[in-house]
Amino acid sequence: GHLACSRCGCPGCAVRGHTVLALHEFPENIDDCTYAALFWGLPGLEGATVPRRERGRARRKMRLYFTEQRLAAAALQAILTSKRIKLAFPYLTATLQPADPADQ
Repeated sequence: GHLACSRCGCPGCAVRGHTVLALHEFPENIDDCTYAALFWGLPGLEGATVPRRERGRARRKMRLYFTEQRLAAAALQAILTSKRIKLAFPYLTATLQPADPADQ
C-alpha cells in the first residue's frame, strides 16, 4: 500500500475516533510521498491513513491515523525498531495520541 495516498474509509473522512501516531523531526523540505516511502512494508503500517488535507506541505512532522489503538501501537513499535528508519531519520521521534473520546 502507498501510505501517503491511502484514503480513510470513514464517512466524511473526519478521522474521528482514530488514534493518531505523530512522527516528529523529519528533515525540512521533504515531501510526504518521499518520506512515507521509507515506511512502506513496515509491519502494521498498512492500516494507516494520511488525510489529504495534511499532505504535500513541507514540515517536520507527519501524522498517521489508525482506526484502532492496537494497530497504532504495533506501528509505533515497528517504526522505533526499524534500522532503516533510524538510518534515514536519526532524530525521528514518534508519539501515540489516543483518539479523543468526545470524537467517538
